[in-house]
Order: sequence, then C-alpha cells, then structure tokens
Amino acid sequence: MLLERQSRMLNRIILLLSILVFLGAWQVISMTDLPFIPSPQDVFTVIFFFNFWSDIAPDFFATLFRFFAAFIGAIILGVPLGLLTGYFYPLYKFLELPIDFFRAVPATALFPLFMLFFGIGDFSKTLLIIFSCSLIMMIHTISGVRHGVLLRRMAAKTMGANKLQIFSKVIFFDALPQIFTGIKIVLSTCIIIVVVLEMFVGSKAGLGKKIYDFHLTYRIPYMYSVIIIVGCLSYFLNRLFALLEKKVVHWQGKAG
Repeated sequence: MLLERQSRMLNRIILLLSILVFLGAWQVISMTDLPFIPSPQDVFTVIFFFNFWSDIAPDFFATLFRFFAAFIGAIILGVPLGLLTGYFYPLYKFLELPIDFFRAVPATALFPLFMLFFGIGDFSKTLLIIFSCSLIMMIHTISGVRHGVLLRRMAAKTMGANKLQIFSKVIFFDALPQIFTGIKIVLSTCIIIVVVLEMFVGSKAGLGKKIYDFHLTYRIPYMYSVIIIVGCLSYFLNRLFALLEKKVVHWQGKAG
C-alpha cells in the first residue's frame, strides 16, 4: 500500500515537472519575437480573463455534439458487426478486403463523395466519421473475438453451454479489452476528423472553424487558445474512458 502511494506521488511529480518544462520551453521560444508564437501568458490570459468562453461556447457545444453523435454511432455500428464478423469465419474472409481497403483511405478524401450523396451539412460529416471510425471499431472487435482464449470456449462447451451462451458469456468478454482499446482510438480519431472537417468544409460553428477563423484574422493567441481547448477536451475524454475501462474490464492484467 505504501509503495502504491509512493508510486502515485512520483507519477504526479513527474507530470507536474513535464508541464513546467513544456511551459518553460514555450516561454523561451516565445521570447525570440516570432510573431506566430505568443507567450503562454498571452494565451492563458485569453482563456481565463477575457470574454472568451461566451464567444466560443456555441462552437464548443457544436463540436461536442458532432463528436458524440459520430462516436456513439461508430460504436453502435462497429461493435456488433465486429462481433459477428469475428465469430463467423466465412463472413470475416468476405469482408476482410473491403475493411482493409476503406480503412486505408483517409476520411477527408471520402468527404467529396459523401457530400455528393448527402449534401454539405452536418449529416454528411457525421455519416463520414461514423463510417471511418466504425471500421476501426470493427477491426479491434474482430481481433478480440479471433484472439480469444480457445480453452475457455472449450470449457464452456464441455459444461453444456450452447452457442449463444458461449458467444455472450465467453467470446464477448474475451473481446472486451480489445473493444475498449478500439473505443479509445475511435475517440481520438473522431475528434481529429470533426475538427478537420469544421476547418475546411463550410461549417457554421465548431472549434475547428474557430481555429481557422482566428488564423485568417491573425488573432494568434486566440487560435492557440482554441487549440489548447481541443487538446484538453480530447485528453479528459480519454482519461474518462480509461477510468471506465478499469471498472468494466477489471480482470485485465490479472493472472488466471
């Protein structure tokens, strides 16, 4: 118990040192008078002391809405399809090439195609993100199903479990660690694609649009501020799902 507390304290000290070193390096670089690198004080003054949040609140919630719509859609579509594809080998072989092909195509390269079919609004952007991220979700789920422990399946079958019971009680829980790995990757990927699409494809609101607008008007500290907000949003969502993973997949890393 004492060692665990000491380890946590050491991790916090290292984290604090890394933040201080980063801010110090940023401060030194900003003193070189480069016009596109403001000082940390300028950026954090914008975030904390000016009427900044009232200005970007609609953009923040627009990005958050697009993110959750795409993120939840990718999980709802990708996990069941991944479970079925991983479980049925002929279906896996049938879909292996299309999944690998479309996974290799950047989502932004597909946007003109989605725009032709579904228009330029949020619907087409959300569908594109769901499509791209559901493929990532499928791949991790398939991997979890196909690399599950065969011995557990055989033991369940020996004890009289039917196929549905084996699938729901053994295979699904074997795949759960990989599913959560996929969820964390999809989370970051969703935010990246949402912000990129907001920047370059005529959105009316969004953090990506705000970054691009501040760039065009050369309001550099404001641009950096929104970038930091996007980074913090992604970081805290990742931390939240890491805590959820520890609660749900509590057996991961334990013997037996």
